Amino acid sequence: MSTGFEIDITAAERALHRLEECDERMQQARERLKNVGPKTLGTNGLDNACDTFQSEWDDGIKRIEDAAKDIKDRLRTTIDTYKAGEESTAKGFGAK
Repeated sequence: MSTGFEIDITAAERALHRLEECDERMQQARERLKNVGPKTLGTNGLDNACDTFQSEWDDGIKRIEDAAKDIKDRLRTTIDTYKAGEESTAKGFGAK
């Protein structure tokens, strides 16, 4: 038998803040990656390898950024819904 479900709102909001930072950091990383690296090292093979590296990491960082944003949005919804439920329950018991 279940004893109930409870979340720590403060901890969830801290996690939400960290996810917001992650989203921002991933955007910054993608910008920095665009501006880094040799473009003319003298060999086409090395230049191509650098371009491939940048392209693949840009894609990977974008995926992390998108996942963090999705989790952040869902966590925000969860927190808001949980708070609303808590308020409704408290009002049901006569809290003002």
